[in-house]
Amino acid sequence: MWLVISVLCLILIINFAVRVGVIPQIDNPIVRCPTVEIPTFKTDFIYSDFLKRRRNFHIDVDNELINTKLTSVQPNTELKIIFNHEYLHYSLFKRLENGNYEKIFDSNESTNGTFITPDKPGKYLFSISADYDEGLGIYYFLIEVNEK
Repeated sequence: MWLVISVLCLILIINFAVRVGVIPQIDNPIVRCPTVEIPTFKTDFIYSDFLKRRRNFHIDVDNELINTKLTSVQPNTELKIIFNHEYLHYSLFKRLENGNYEKIFDSNESTNGTFITPDKPGKYLFSISADYDEGLGIYYFLIEVNEK
């Protein structure tokens, strides 16, 4: 009986901590090019702490793309990923036409979070997978590369 009461009290404390901000809210990373900020959206967040896992977050990528603003960029433009929360590691992927993903780089490489947009015109979907002390976040952004 005491174990059940203890677990319930712990759950209430965690809920309170999340609501008052003791457990940090992790903002989406920012993607910038020289002229514009490209919006990112979060599709998943999987908490590393077992007790917080019931707060895991998931939305469908394809449904979210319907409401996502398409940002136009020039070919071969340098983009930079900026985090407002300390991460352990992150990787950037580009979605291929067949639905698979190609790794562009990860934070272990010396890219400083920068990468170059494709040189061919078209729409491109990118995914950022970021590991934090608190868990794993998956984010997406969409660009349209214009003709030169």
